[in-house]
Amino acid sequence: MRNLLPVIIVYLSSLSLFSQERLILKDNAFIVLQGSAVLVLGNSDTNAITIQGSGANIISEEENNRVKWNIGTSTGTYNIPFSKSAGNKIPLILSVETGGEANGSIWFSTFGGATWDNTTFLPSDVNSFESSCCTNNSANVIDRFWIIDPVNYTTKPEVSITFTYLDAEHTAPSNTIDESTLFAQRYNPTFPDSWGDWMGEIGTTNITANTVSSGTVSANNFYKSWTLTASMSPLPIEILYFNATCFDSHSRNFEWATATEENNSYFTIESSPDAQNWESITTLPGKASNSASTQKYSFLYYDKTGSSNNTASLFFRLKQTDLDGKHSYSAIIYNDCANTISDQAKVFPNPTNGEFTFNCSGVFEYDELIEIHINDVLGRLVESRIINNEKQYCQEYFDLSNEPVGVYYLTAKSKGNTLVKKIIHQ
Repeated sequence: MRNLLPVIIVYLSSLSLFSQERLILKDNAFIVLQGSAVLVLGNSDTNAITIQGSGANIISEEENNRVKWNIGTSTGTYNIPFSKSAGNKIPLILSVETGGEANGSIWFSTFGGATWDNTTFLPSDVNSFESSCCTNNSANVIDRFWIIDPVNYTTKPEVSITFTYLDAEHTAPSNTIDESTLFAQRYNPTFPDSWGDWMGEIGTTNITANTVSSGTVSANNFYKSWTLTASMSPLPIEILYFNATCFDSHSRNFEWATATEENNSYFTIESSPDAQNWESITTLPGKASNSASTQKYSFLYYDKTGSSNNTASLFFRLKQTDLDGKHSYSAIIYNDCANTISDQAKVFPNPTNGEFTFNCSGVFEYDELIEIHINDVLGRLVESRIINNEKQYCQEYFDLSNEPVGVYYLTAKSKGNTLVKKIIHQ
């Protein structure tokens, strides 16, 4: 059999290609969609796109250059062989686990931007791109969006999605992404105009294959705009805030609120002296299993350990558990009600671009060993070292410039004292 040259189909205006049976792409064939072109697949079977030989390429690279697949009520695994360009394949796999109702279709496109700054090429329905760490969270988000839009369904399908990304889209200058922490997020334009009312599954990244799986996406969580985010700085989460206020050296009042609740069972407040070893201090039921309105909570806690020794609770986080046992955490907060030696130590500059000096001269005893840990707001240990407070001159240089921007906590601990400093990396 003679070898066939790649097939190239270019759309220069708003045209549609209808393939009622099967579109067979082989030997690295190309379909290039341009000018708001739509490739329509009228066959709901998973083989409506059939890939043979050395593969296939569908180039979208604009939100309105789309593939419309009339999947209807069918189930199965649908492979859209997207590529950014020749040699840069980024296939998208949609597994329809439970079929939708009514004769709907799913529209697909994917596109990147000219810079690392995602705010310059947001999908048309996205109005927010901030996180708790950053006014613009682009540095923690891969430089690509996917549109996976279920249209004309009375009940949307339940799906799982596997995204393929390019290394250049997370390593671009100004990005500060730890590839191993990437996870899928989608934007909910209804309420509260947010990315984070559904957080997907963290820890499903394959950095060898360059893929990220969403886990199961229920029908009521299936919205159209998607991206991949570093888990330590996710786009806004459903917990609006979690904070603590001191009443005295032993008592704290915790307050938090949720923007939405879905299948919510209960909350657990956890405490730690070092942001690494955690224990539960109380569990409180959720006010509503499902709610689209703001719910507020509070709890008064008395810490019998006190706040002036190494067993004191200095760090806290909120754990939220669903009815099915799945759980997620808030960012870690630091709260010391005793006003101890932390104020005597200095971190400079702070905020920092990643490089800073920690000075604790005069805080610890002479010739005392000091254990230093730096954790991010999710508790990940990013730096650990032991220093000797020689001649009471305690000063250490640190460089977090290769870490994602956000909030970090430096804990310095000796036999007799513990201090914590909050570091803002921006």
